[in-house]
Amino acid sequence: MKLFQRKAGVAAAPTTPAAYGAQVQAFMAGLTLEDKARVVAATKTDHGDLELRMRHLKDGTQQLSLWLCLRGTDEALKLVPAPVQEPAA
Repeated sequence: MKLFQRKAGVAAAPTTPAAYGAQVQAFMAGLTLEDKARVVAATKTDHGDLELRMRHLKDGTQQLSLWLCLRGTDEALKLVPAPVQEPAA
């Protein structure tokens, strides 16, 4: 018995470096100007390193996100997709 079954028509996780690279390139190509500005600003600081993370969702798809991992801590700042801003009270 399979614990997880992929839905019909949902792509599997990339299994080769070329397939993973293509998925990362598609993710980076889809960045908005605001996303790119946040990434550039983060790279100009000397507080951490960029990290690309992939989450495997229950529906069989993957979600990529880009984070700034702060040096010397266990904290990370999500850059892309942009964190949800709370409305000002």
